[in-house]
Amino acid sequence: MLRRSTRARPRLGPGIYTMSIGIDAPVRTEPAKVYASPESQDRWIVEAPGQAPAPDREPVHFSGPNAVNLALRYAYEEFGSARFFPF
Repeated sequence: MLRRSTRARPRLGPGIYTMSIGIDAPVRTEPAKVYASPESQDRWIVEAPGQAPAPDREPVHFSGPNAVNLALRYAYEEFGSARFFPF
């Protein structure tokens, strides 16, 4: 069963709400880049944003029939957003 909180949320304007104060997730301004590898169309690369920590800056490669889906999922889960270049 789903439950919804009935507490009022602080409003910034019509239809704009602030986020909960208890969230400690880092906010990144630059999205990760997801693009097809120049060598092969069934291989996709995820590049970390510029402000990511040093160990996360290495590009991650995905291959196979679901590579694009896996690359986008990885980018969203690791960095919170992605910029997709399908060409």
